[in-house]
Amino acid sequence: MILRLNMESIDICYNFIKPKRKPKEIVELYIDLMGYGYLTFKEEELLEAILNDGRFIVSDEYKLISGTYASVSKRKKN
Repeated sequence: MILRLNMESIDICYNFIKPKRKPKEIVELYIDLMGYGYLTFKEEELLEAILNDGRFIVSDEYKLISGTYASVSKRKKN
């Protein structure tokens, strides 16, 4: 199966981050998505999509030689 970067893949990431659990790094989410099939996007593209989705809180963003990593968690409901 081929997994494209769309709302379905972002929803899968959202469901990976359960309430009251510690944040996951973007690389962990990317690896988790690999279980769904061949990914047609890179970690950096996934991070950009998550940054643009208001359901996520992205913190501790830092650059490494291999790319950008960040801790991602769900926004708390008001």
